Amino acid sequence: MRLTPIFVPILFVTVVLSGCSTQTVTGSEKVKAQDNQFSPNSLSIVENDKVEWTNDGQNLHSITIHKVGDPVTTTKKDTDIAKGTSTDFAFTEDGTFHVYCKYHSGGSAGNFDNGMVMTITVKAK
Repeated sequence: MRLTPIFVPILFVTVVLSGCSTQTVTGSEKVKAQDNQFSPNSLSIVENDKVEWTNDGQNLHSITIHKVGDPVTTTKKDTDIAKGTSTDFAFTEDGTFHVYCKYHSGGSAGNFDNGMVMTITVKAK
């Protein structure tokens, strides 16, 4: 039967495409860490989205992430980024997160009211 060679590629494409619908696709947001501010200073994202911070300022900054409700001494991430460098974080759980630069804010675990601070709200999928 000569139709068999035609059905094999069709079957292969069908199997490959059907697998694509089950992949988890995550979004991505970008934030500028400028001298003494984040831009934007708040985000609303969906669980498993990733946020990338790039230091567009002149000074060294930290990206310190704390989840509201966690003990004040815990952070999800605490890393420095030098001028022109980036770091990212995938938010795998819903909730409210505070991000602050420990060098240029009054921000600390439990105090996110002034200086270089931002809020990220993560919604469940």
